[in-house]
Amino acid sequence: MLFAYHTKNSNTDGFTKVEVPAATWAIFKSEEHTQEQTSGVIRSLIKRVYTDWLPTASYKKVDGYELELYFNSSDGKHYVETWIRIEPK
Repeated sequence: MLFAYHTKNSNTDGFTKVEVPAATWAIFKSEEHTQEQTSGVIRSLIKRVYTDWLPTASYKKVDGYELELYFNSSDGKHYVETWIRIEPK
């Protein structure tokens, strides 16, 4: 699913609006990188979340939405975030 933030000025003609339920999210941000490095950076970030953080965290993953957010800065650098829904173990 591809999504965008919805504001009062958004033109949603032809799109389906989906409500993402409130939840507790663990948010992980990558280092800045070039656009060409983005796919490798997001793969590495997600791998580290599942192999390094989740097994040792005091939280467990909740089934449902997982989000990837992609950001561009004015100087040509990029970063990504991955959001996973969690709850205490």
